[in-house]
Amino acid sequence: MLNMSAILAVLCVMLPLQLQEDTRATRDAQEILAALDIQPIAPDTEPISLELEDAILLAFQNNLTIETARLSSEAALEGFGSAWGVYDSTFFGEANWGESTRSPTQATVLGGTTFPGSTTNTLTESWRAGVRGLLRTGTTWQLDVGTQRFRNTELNAVDFDMGQVIDIGDVELLDQYTGDWSLSLTHPLLRNDGDFQQQGLELAAIDALIATAGERRAAQDTLTEVVTAYWNLTFALKDLETTQLSVDLATELLSITRSIFRQGLRNRIDVIEAEAEQAQRREELISAVNTARQADDEVRRLVFAPRGELEWLRSIIPVTEADPEAFVPAVDDVYALIDRALDRRPEIQEARYGIERADIEVLRAEDQAESQLDISGSWGLNSNAGGHRRAFNGLDDGDFEDTTLGITWEVPIGNRAAGYALRRARVERRRAGVLLREAEINVITDVRREARNVVLLGESVKAAAETSRLNREVYEGERRRLENDLSTPFKVRETLRNYLDALDAELRAQLDLEVAKVSLASAQGTLLETYGLRIDNPNLDLEEAPPSGW
Repeated sequence: MLNMSAILAVLCVMLPLQLQEDTRATRDAQEILAALDIQPIAPDTEPISLELEDAILLAFQNNLTIETARLSSEAALEGFGSAWGVYDSTFFGEANWGESTRSPTQATVLGGTTFPGSTTNTLTESWRAGVRGLLRTGTTWQLDVGTQRFRNTELNAVDFDMGQVIDIGDVELLDQYTGDWSLSLTHPLLRNDGDFQQQGLELAAIDALIATAGERRAAQDTLTEVVTAYWNLTFALKDLETTQLSVDLATELLSITRSIFRQGLRNRIDVIEAEAEQAQRREELISAVNTARQADDEVRRLVFAPRGELEWLRSIIPVTEADPEAFVPAVDDVYALIDRALDRRPEIQEARYGIERADIEVLRAEDQAESQLDISGSWGLNSNAGGHRRAFNGLDDGDFEDTTLGITWEVPIGNRAAGYALRRARVERRRAGVLLREAEINVITDVRREARNVVLLGESVKAAAETSRLNREVYEGERRRLENDLSTPFKVRETLRNYLDALDAELRAQLDLEVAKVSLASAQGTLLETYGLRIDNPNLDLEEAPPSGW
């Protein structure tokens, strides 16, 4: 073994060679980074410095998944307004014209003379106009007014006078004009009553609430992805730095090994093994660059939703640092977290709305299984005159009334369609109950799992940091021992791998902790409010119709 003076002399001789090797390795690593495009794609573009909170807010505005859910919620709200359309009055108008010629009547024989029968020609003209609608009680109503013209002409008519048959040709009767107005009502006593109509509005309202809960769920799930992608990018860039460090350390180890080999203290195989180590670290650098670029694209997709090529040019630099002590939810009382989750999770809200909807569907199916019993009536005025306008003028005389009253009863024989529809509605109600129970169990499981993860990963971060520190000390000690020919390149490479693995484990533990904190907030249904975001239920009035959609 050489003494210290000899080692220092050799190192002084080999120092320029070692610096040359280090410079070449650093240049190679920089070329790898440039070739794999870890820098901004366009040289003139500046990177985007992005805070985590800004990423959340931008994603809430730009993310296409959230926008799709938002539009679905708006569509359901418009559907609620559309459900009120059954109560809109309808104006109608109709005009008819008709002419018919009836076949001749039988021939007449008088005094041995046969006379042909008469042919009748009828002309009718009519028009009506009015409004009709549906009341909240289920009553249908119609108010209309109209006139009718009637003219009857007999062809080849005969007249009998004093026993003589006189052919008088065509006989055209005078036109008859009639007019009337009427108000008619039909009220259901069993099927399709007012409750049935009201339930249609309630279903539309529940559908809107379900869509809003779905919007909250989509926003929460997407923002969870955003936060995860943000931390993935953060730690991908840090892992890139670590991988670059591993290249530098492997290059340093190769330089030391070569120096000792030139002194004749080591075999050529030691140099080859060190070169293989450096090549492996450079390969890992290439993979780390690719991972960082993919993480960059994922954040860009979720947060910015780029529309054109130019929006892909600027690299994203996350500037929020991970802080294991910040925003740690209280996990000492898991049951309190579970209660909060059961109250706020969108999945639970959707399932509960689903039960309300199923209950209403059962009531509607029971209504449709009833017999139909309707009472109807109408009242109006009529007039006769010599023209359409005069027919209207005569309607102010209240002496000529038209009054009707009726009742309709209808019982389906077998009633198979309604019966099976009712059975299906009841099955769907039981299914909705099972879905709610399943959602509750899933939420409880999620909260318990994520609460444990936060606690355990918090401890893992501390342990991983200590492990990384100790492995670095071991590596630096072995490297110094190698410089003094007190260790072997194999031993140094082994401690280097342990140190790099410990660094990777520390970064991974920090990433997992940040993701676990977000997952716990998501499991409780509080992720949106954590970042000051809200998606409120729409204000749905079941007593007053919304304004017209036009």
